[in-house]
Order: sequence, then structure tokens, then C-alpha cells
Amino acid sequence: MKIVKPIDLPTHEVDKQKWKEENKIDADTKVFSITGDYPDIRQALASRGWIENTEPNSDFFDFRWTLKHRDIKRERLRDYQMVNHFQRNGELSTKVGLMHNMKNLIWFDGSNVDSYFPLSYDLADVEVGDFIEEFKATKAEAVLKGFVEKKLVKEAGVVKVVLAIAITERRLAKLRDLLAEPLVGDHLVSNEEWEVLISHKMVEAKMLKERYPALELRIEKLQQFYRSQYPKASDDEALLTKAKELLAELKKRFPQYTLNGTKNIWIAKPAGLSRGRGIQMFTDLKKLLEFIRGKHYIVQKYIENPLIVLDRKFDIRQWVLVTSWNPLKIWIYNEMYIRFGAEDYNVDRIGNKFIHLTNNSIGKHLKKEYKIKGNMWRQDEFAAYLNDLCKANAWRRINSRVHTIITESLKATSDLVIHRAKAFELFGYDVMIDEELRPWLIEVNCSPALDYSTVLWERV
Repeated sequence: MKIVKPIDLPTHEVDKQKWKEENKIDADTKVFSITGDYPDIRQALASRGWIENTEPNSDFFDFRWTLKHRDIKRERLRDYQMVNHFQRNGELSTKVGLMHNMKNLIWFDGSNVDSYFPLSYDLADVEVGDFIEEFKATKAEAVLKGFVEKKLVKEAGVVKVVLAIAITERRLAKLRDLLAEPLVGDHLVSNEEWEVLISHKMVEAKMLKERYPALELRIEKLQQFYRSQYPKASDDEALLTKAKELLAELKKRFPQYTLNGTKNIWIAKPAGLSRGRGIQMFTDLKKLLEFIRGKHYIVQKYIENPLIVLDRKFDIRQWVLVTSWNPLKIWIYNEMYIRFGAEDYNVDRIGNKFIHLTNNSIGKHLKKEYKIKGNMWRQDEFAAYLNDLCKANAWRRINSRVHTIITESLKATSDLVIHRAKAFELFGYDVMIDEELRPWLIEVNCSPALDYSTVLWERV
């Protein structure tokens, strides 16, 4: 008689079979596990004959969908089990991870990240000094833009305009590695210059002489020098011409020139949070640094000249599915949707999140009648609006550029995210459009909202 030896199944498989028997599930039936409210995913799997395991800590599943990647116990995963997060996805989907990796992209393929990712700094890192220097530089730029816009020296103050011109000249000279005027010590702006530049009052010559006699003498020499460059112009016209020339050169040399306005607004974001939580906007450097003290924040240059639609600020949400990092395989959903702020845009009201943040998790709390239904548009509505407002094919150009930005950002992290054959990741890309129709990557979210909180989301 032939003796048949029992099959030596691994413990997990034995336990899984027992669990299925106890729950009266056929041995060949697939099992899924979901944490969070994802009705469409549940329905899609159930319609295929899959059975849900509602115990969140159970190891018995073929497919698991979780809100957070840390909810996946990777040390207990089997090769056959599919999950919806890759390990180290935060290299792309956290604000701090995205910022550092976008900056590193230039070393991999020479991409001009400054043309689509606003200047950002990690204030828990060695970048604090660089940020302060940049904040002061863009403040000088803002003073010049305000001066040129109003064409009145009295509005900006002669002393401030002269200082802003000198600082901007240093900034440009530093870029060219040719210093027309030496830096103040190791800094672009001295403490005395900064105090004068941010003064809320008109800086009078008498006050300057009393408090900063050395600075007063230098400003007088600079004024004389600028007058000599334009001998046929009045004093005001000479300064205005000089300011215009410097701003024109800045526009040529700095890809982000168009993002900067007359307010010098920066936005502070918690390094690891999402959905608009903890975000604050600042025009005051001292208040910003006090706010982030002891916390892990990044700061990003605020887009002061966004494209405004029906008096509202907006951004674009694009879903992207990555099924492999090695090789990189990307699936871009064929429809974006447009998210509007809940109140009309006003750059002076930087403390109002309903104006400046487009997250539905924030806008839904404003108890007002919607000006734009659900504060959202479909892609085709936005495309039609653009084509009426601008030249034909405006949307096509934006869409193509957004796809390029998505690809570049994924390439930036492809060597850092840990690939797994039985895994995928759904990302929500947030992109803003400036008034020159240039797309800017703001952030990337993992586990983007898939609920029915608006009529548009129900349709998508």
C-alpha cells in the first residue's frame, strides 16, 4: 500500500485555512481588508466575490488597503499579499521629503526644478540661514515692485528704495559671481539695513543720521551714484529707471520671479501633516521664526500672483497611480478636478484660510452659500473657461506640463522608495497655476480623499 505523506504547509497557511473554515469561507475565495471609509473599493471587491475581513490586525487577507502606510505590518507580509503603500513613500508624500528630493533632482538629470517647484526650506535643518537670506532678498524685490507699480517714491520712501536697489544689485552680482559692492560681512543684508527696510514708518534722513550714521553716509553715496547713471533724469526718475532695469534682469535670471509680488508672503507648513492642518502665512520674518520655534516646519514661497477664476484662488488635484518603482510605472488618471477657495481672493487677508487654502476639509466649514457649486469644477469646465479667457489649447499646454512635473517628481524619489512586487500607491498631486499659466507643484499626498463629500467627487 502506498503511503501518502501529509503536505507540510507553513504555519500561516494552516492558520489561514482554519480561519476560513471557522468563518465558512471557501478555500479559494479571496479576502480583503480595508481600514477607513472607502465604499467604492469595498463595493468593487465584493462584486468580484471577495470577502472582507473586518479585523484590522488580522494577517489573513489577499489585499489590504489602509489610510496610513504604518498600518501595514511589513514584517508579517507574505509574498502573495497585495498592499496599497510602498515603504518610504514619505520621500514623496510628506512636505519635507518632497522638498529635499526635489532639490536633489538637479544632480540626477539636470532638471530645472526652480521652474515648477516654489522655493522651500527645511527650518529644522541647516537651511535656516539660507532661508533668512532669501526672505530678505525677496523683501527688497517686493519693495522695488511696489515702487515701480505706484511710480511714487513717497509711497515707498527714498531710503527704502535706495536700500532695496543696493540689495538687489548685490543679489544679482552674487549670482554672476561679480560683486559690484561687497557683501555686508557674510550677509546679503546687514542688521541695520534690514531694520530700515522693514520699518512701517517713513524713514526720515534725520532719524537715519541719529541711529545709523554710517548707513546714512553710504545711502547718500548710493543716491549720488544712481543720479550719475541717469544725468538727464530727475532724482525720482533715476531711481525708477534703475529699479525697472534690476527687475527686468531678475525676471531673466530667476525662474520664480513671477511668483513674487509686493507683499513678500511665505507659507509655513508642518513637515508631516496634510489637509491644511497647521498651515500659517507670514510677511514678518520675526513672527515666522517665533511661530516655528521648537517645531518641524518647512517654509515655501507663496505664489502671490496666482491665476484667479471667478474671483477665487484654486488648485488642481490630479490622481496618480504608481504600480512599480523599478522599473518606474506611472498611471495618470484621465481627469483632474479643480478645487476653489471658499471665499474671494484677497492677498491682504493672509490669516483667512478660506481664501488661501483650497482643501475641502477646510472649505466645508464655512457656512455660506457656494458661489461655485461644491467649490469644485470638472476638468472640462476649467478647460472651456481657459479657452474662452486665453488662446485656444491653453488647457492642453497646462495638462502636458503637469504630466511632465509628475514624471520628474517620481524620478526624484525612484531610488529611495522601496519597491515591492505586490504593492501600489495612489497619490494626489496638488498643482497651482500662476497668472502666466505656468503650473507649480505644491505638494503630493498619499491616500487622497475618495469620499462623497461633494457632488463632483461622487461623479469621479
